[in-house]
Amino acid sequence: MKYTFFIFLIFLFSCGAAPHKEAVTTSKDDVPLVNMGNNAGNVLCGGHIAADSDRIYYTDYDTTSRGLFSMRRDGTDLRQISHDKLEYLNVLNGWLYYRKIRTEQNRNCGGIYKMRTNGTEEQRLTTDEGFYINVVNDWVYYVNWSYTTDVCKIRTDGSEQQILYAGHYELLTTDGKQLYFGSMVGGGLSQFYNGSMDGKTTAHQIIINTVESALVNGKWIYYIDQGQEYSLCRLRRDTSDLQILFKNGDVYSKYIPYDNSIILCDGESILNFNFANKQMDTIYKGRVTDIGYAAQYLIFRTVEKDSENVEYGKTHLIQYKTKK
Repeated sequence: MKYTFFIFLIFLFSCGAAPHKEAVTTSKDDVPLVNMGNNAGNVLCGGHIAADSDRIYYTDYDTTSRGLFSMRRDGTDLRQISHDKLEYLNVLNGWLYYRKIRTEQNRNCGGIYKMRTNGTEEQRLTTDEGFYINVVNDWVYYVNWSYTTDVCKIRTDGSEQQILYAGHYELLTTDGKQLYFGSMVGGGLSQFYNGSMDGKTTAHQIIINTVESALVNGKWIYYIDQGQEYSLCRLRRDTSDLQILFKNGDVYSKYIPYDNSIILCDGESILNFNFANKQMDTIYKGRVTDIGYAAQYLIFRTVEKDSENVEYGKTHLIQYKTKK
């Protein structure tokens, strides 16, 4: 299968929405802000896009223009700042954090890296193959898939690397106050636990049924529930309210909650569901592999066929503003 990726911009305008704030969550007035490098939906979907107050950063996997790109929030000043294949992007305080994927040309490049947002001063923080990377304040949290699947953290300067929870874990997500992660039970399913940011408290199972594709967003935990016929559900973090959003939710294994909406991908289309008016809108119809959403920009990769019927991938970056 041949894959080639192209970048283009399409601007889609609906009813105006409030500006989407990136990389910061708030708590009570007497508690400092928690600074985070990306939203939970993007991390779940591979971290292909991130944003700070000035710019958008996104990945491209094309064989001719592979790398990391940056542009202003208004779509101008497009730059390529890396030629490597990257994922799990986070951006915080002038630095980008990411996993560098090994390639045939460079088998020794794997690990977690950081570089300045202009593409300079790249540094490898660890050779660990970090998945589900979450940058929170001065720490990088991840699941180490090098030789174990422990939940780990390392400081953003590469020091104080620690194992927080040893075991067979995946699906790491956080609200900046607690860690949430899945203990693998096979078949892509997990038992969902939470634990402290320092790993000093015992992990506690918070959902009885086995789940997949789980994340924390605001007051809600979103997940696909095996015990509910693989429905996409959301549970308040205080467990006071359980909602079944979509039956047979495993078709929406990639999803990104934001504001009062959720972007859904079933592999054949991209949809947007608004919780307020219960309206479902189709954003794109066709075979889709990856999605990401930040600063009202949606990135997705489609599978196309050329004149010789050879499949290739195309990267799309569109401005998408949800309807009120």
